[in-house]
Amino acid sequence: MTTPDAGDDDGRLPTAQLEMAAFGDHLIPYAPPVPPKPPSVAPWALGVAIIALAAAVFTGWLVPIGVVGVILASVSLRRAHDSRRVAVWALALTVVSIAFSVGWLVWGFSQLSVG
Repeated sequence: MTTPDAGDDDGRLPTAQLEMAAFGDHLIPYAPPVPPKPPSVAPWALGVAIIALAAAVFTGWLVPIGVVGVILASVSLRRAHDSRRVAVWALALTVVSIAFSVGWLVWGFSQLSVG
């Protein structure tokens, strides 16, 4: 007599392991998941470049912001998955901001009375 929860005629439960085939590949190859791409640095470089350029229009003392922008843009250019176009724009804007800041500093120091 079979019990009501028995699956097949051989008395195994429906959740029992099935027999493996006697031929072919029995192993399922493991493919590790693709790691996520690291976040892009290019938008941050462009944001710092815009802030540095806006600051350089008004004062020359914020040259370090431009230097940080150059560093971020250079890092972004070296990364393969970052947007090259955005990184080039960031680099160009930070170079312009540094030029403006240095211009302000040169002009400001020339206005000082010496002696």
